[in-house]
Amino acid sequence: MANIQRTLSVHFYTRGFKGITHDEIIKELEKQIELESVKSIQLTEKSCVVTLSDIDAKERLVQCDLTIKNRTVKFIEVDNTITNITIKDLPYELNDCYLATQMLQYGKVVPGSVKRGYIRGKNIENGSRYIQIINCAPTIPNKTTFGRYDVRMFADNGRTECIHCKQRNHPSYACKDKPDHSKRCYNCSEIGHFARDCLNESKCSFCKKSGHVRNDCADFKHHTMIKSYGNYASEILEGREAQENDKNESQSINPLVATNHLQTPNTYHTKSKGTNVMLGASNCLRVGKFEDNLINASINGATLEKIDQCLGAAFENHRVKSNGSNVGKVIISLGTNDLSKNKHDSDQVNVYATQAIVKVKQAFPNADIGVCGIIPRKGNSNHIHTVNETATHVNKFLEKLCLKDEVLTYIDVDNIFIKMETWLRRITIKQMLVEFTSQLKGPKQFVSNYMNFFTLRCHQIRTFLVLVTTSANLVTYR
Repeated sequence: MANIQRTLSVHFYTRGFKGITHDEIIKELEKQIELESVKSIQLTEKSCVVTLSDIDAKERLVQCDLTIKNRTVKFIEVDNTITNITIKDLPYELNDCYLATQMLQYGKVVPGSVKRGYIRGKNIENGSRYIQIINCAPTIPNKTTFGRYDVRMFADNGRTECIHCKQRNHPSYACKDKPDHSKRCYNCSEIGHFARDCLNESKCSFCKKSGHVRNDCADFKHHTMIKSYGNYASEILEGREAQENDKNESQSINPLVATNHLQTPNTYHTKSKGTNVMLGASNCLRVGKFEDNLINASINGATLEKIDQCLGAAFENHRVKSNGSNVGKVIISLGTNDLSKNKHDSDQVNVYATQAIVKVKQAFPNADIGVCGIIPRKGNSNHIHTVNETATHVNKFLEKLCLKDEVLTYIDVDNIFIKMETWLRRITIKQMLVEFTSQLKGPKQFVSNYMNFFTLRCHQIRTFLVLVTTSANLVTYR
């Protein structure tokens, strides 16, 4: 049968109306449009469909509200039937905008239709979200994932598949093919008895092997972990494995060896001929502009998760081409603010870092990218210890990630400064102490003099200098 275009038909749902008649509908229609423009009124168990003769009458009905049996009804186009979807298991903290964006894959989201469910009689949410979709896809999956979160979805209009038989004409709980789980043993996975009465050997329901249950199954744990990390599972797991291996290795690294390893002559020792971009947060923002070809696109409070803000600031500068092809070097100095929000979850920060690096590579396809490690915080509180432990794990992951990509260079900022601090101070004292200290006029002058000193006197160093002043809490990369 060919598809029928019902461009002049509108309808409203009649559920909850008892004994509604054609006369009642006609009486309300006459208040809005000429009765001559009505071609058909069809009453069914679920809806009332009105077919009109012209587009103006249809638009008039769609835009207005009618009152039938003391209830307000609103007509919608038949061809654009709204599908109501219930989403469960989303975290409370996940905003509604993210949900609406994810649901665009199933159809057009009705603006302002996202609602949250509440416990009856209480101002406490129950975890459900409700959304309306126009021109919805024929099938809405019962289970899916939004990022790293598993969710369940239930749609009306017969669009949700039964999880048992995959048909859409009935809910899963009413399926005649639904297996009988009334007596399923969680020890041997057999039906007919409970685990407390089981005399069989334990059998895993995931790998089907005997000797253990699913919760103790290594394959199941690995599968669950990979599923939760999404597309970046391999990088995160590799970084975690490296962290475990590094526990047995010495933590001390020769600063000169580290410098040669982390900053090769072909990447950051020589000055870029193109435009350089710095992407950072408040510390980098305080640096300002210390060389002509640098664009400081740092933003106070910036994070790896929202690096698009820094990228947008970079492209606002007229010196950056629209395709980013003229950018030669990029410094990413972010992560501290991400740690503050995820101090117990280094894997989440690793995901943000990986996503941020991908975005930077796409924005500046010809650039060498320096990824700065996160500087640990000072203090002895439990909070600071937790943050610093997570920072160590993230830094190890970033270093491993940079080794896999020749475009990336890991910059161990903390190691360079701590290990070379005494050496830098010795050079300063021996060669320029009098001249240097006589010109100090505050943090800004300190940075300027320090930069001039190393530019004029130490050409052989030509690497990133880490200058930290306690008065300005300043970090400069060059």
